[in-house]
Amino acid sequence: MKKLTILFCLSLFAACHSDQKEFRRALAAAGENRQQLEQVIEHYKRDEADSLKLRAAVYLIRYMPLHKSYDTAIERYYDAVDSLIPHLKDKETFKRGMAELYDRYKSRLRLNFDLRTMTAEYLIRNIEQAFDLWQNGKWATHLDFDEFCEYILPYKCIEQQPMTDWRTALEELCRGNIDRNEKECKEYRYNSRMAALETNRALSGNFLRYTKQLASYPIFRATTLRSLPFGTCMESCTCALLAMRSKGIPVAIDFTPQWANRKYGHYWLTVLNMRHRSEQFAPFDIEPDAHLNRPFSKIYRMTYRPNPELAERLFRKETIPSSLQYIFFRDVSDEYMRTDDLDVPLFDDIDIGDNIYISTFNNQEWVAVACGERRRGSTAHFEKLGRNVCYMPVQYDRNGFQAIGRPFYLDYRGRMNPFRLDTTGYRTIRLTRKYPVYEFVYQNREKITGGLIQVSDTPDFHRTIDVAEFPRDSLTLAGNQTVQTNRPYRYWRLCASDEGRCDMAELIFYDRSGRRLEANLIRCGREVHPQNKVNLATAINDDDPLTLFSARGIDDIWVGFDFGRPVDIAQIVYFRRSDGNNLYPGYEYLLSFWNGRDWQEIDRQTADARTYLDFDGVPDDALLLLQCTTTGTESRPFTYRDGEIEWY
Repeated sequence: MKKLTILFCLSLFAACHSDQKEFRRALAAAGENRQQLEQVIEHYKRDEADSLKLRAAVYLIRYMPLHKSYDTAIERYYDAVDSLIPHLKDKETFKRGMAELYDRYKSRLRLNFDLRTMTAEYLIRNIEQAFDLWQNGKWATHLDFDEFCEYILPYKCIEQQPMTDWRTALEELCRGNIDRNEKECKEYRYNSRMAALETNRALSGNFLRYTKQLASYPIFRATTLRSLPFGTCMESCTCALLAMRSKGIPVAIDFTPQWANRKYGHYWLTVLNMRHRSEQFAPFDIEPDAHLNRPFSKIYRMTYRPNPELAERLFRKETIPSSLQYIFFRDVSDEYMRTDDLDVPLFDDIDIGDNIYISTFNNQEWVAVACGERRRGSTAHFEKLGRNVCYMPVQYDRNGFQAIGRPFYLDYRGRMNPFRLDTTGYRTIRLTRKYPVYEFVYQNREKITGGLIQVSDTPDFHRTIDVAEFPRDSLTLAGNQTVQTNRPYRYWRLCASDEGRCDMAELIFYDRSGRRLEANLIRCGREVHPQNKVNLATAINDDDPLTLFSARGIDDIWVGFDFGRPVDIAQIVYFRRSDGNNLYPGYEYLLSFWNGRDWQEIDRQTADARTYLDFDGVPDDALLLLQCTTTGTESRPFTYRDGEIEWY
């Protein structure tokens, strides 16, 4: 398949890049199927009134060589998924069932180059349908020809989508009230934004659970996607895009290949409104506007036309990074944010080729997010880079990434701030976390403050004494709480400070000699969401900072500890409901600095009951990374200046 891709790239992009030569080379690359494509051209040459449709046909054929589609036999796989869905009740069953089903079918699924399988009948039918939606429909009348070619014309919405009559099949799916609304309200007439949001409302509530930790499968049937009990942002976008494009609504998928300050990438939808401006929205109303407050390095819009830079690199037989292997997109970063074109200094002591990229960090490694161009001297040029992001120039080949310049921070004013390692000075730093506190933690702030520790002589806690209270006025996710008692007690419990809620992940008890104490649990009140295996009493001492118990009201829902005998507890190490990125007792942590080429180890330490670690011999002004070697994947680069951490 890779050899065929290179062959088609050669036939498409070699020599002259004029429109006509690209078109003729596409016809040549079609091989024995060339006659089918020429029939389409001859069909639209007969009538001068079809001159615009002829241009559309040339556009589709010209950019067809790199496109692939699954054979329609994949529909049998979709049928099997539909039959399986009613039996997938939880995430683990879903993951296991979908994986087993795909393993059974994947050997029967065939990807073919569109040039070699496209029929004249199919292409003509799709061109006619697209023109009807544009010229006689309601939601795309404001588009010019170029916009029409991007948003309405393509015979597929997403790469690898099989060649089915999807427009006809989905025209009525989740139509909602778009027709009634435009008749009853003048401002809704021909309003593409209204049509997109109304269709989205009709879709919402069916895609039950959005999650990142799922494998994606080649599912391009909207009705199957809509029925999935779990799915990723890409699957929800694909479903909504198919439903909306089938009605002639000018919608596209926008995406970032890699968050600037998190792992993963993300996908969402955008609609071209009546003012020819793009408005973004979340498919199925999942996490509406959740991404708008985050920094972006790059934002791309999926298109039918391949990205010319990446297509050129394929022509040169370069290895493309996995983060940029979906090559059908254009850069729309400047539609979302202030961007900068930068000339970035490169190292002058290594051999640097033309396969240059700019990268950001994904919690574990550097990930390419855009192509760069080598300039005279030791510099590389990158365009439309988002601000408030840490970048590093790299080159990429089959052996992976190689750093070719210093990492730098592009600040809010568009200034480059390179990280200049200073090994003439060293310091000692104190660390309590390996990852910044993000909004999903902060949004639960009211649930992760306060909390009482009470003691009693009886397991029903009929009479209690308050011996400690956790911080109420600050967002303290982990710490050591001292305990003051007049004598030892056998029964201890956690409850909320008042009638509100107190979520706690772990409580670890130490006596006055520093020995860790174990206890049997005493449960009171109902457990919250036991079916999700969270908010359970047993979570309070399971040595897992990602599970939690939710105390509510002083005497409503609490958890008690029976130590079997009276004990004199001196301190309690606590971990509130959080992301698990505070330093946890018994876990090993590795601190490294970026030495210009790679992460270099400074020290490894095992955390104890202090919930912090002090590291010696840390180079001044270094870009640092703290990783947990015991468990977990979330780590962010940071600098340490004047006792403060600056995360990137």
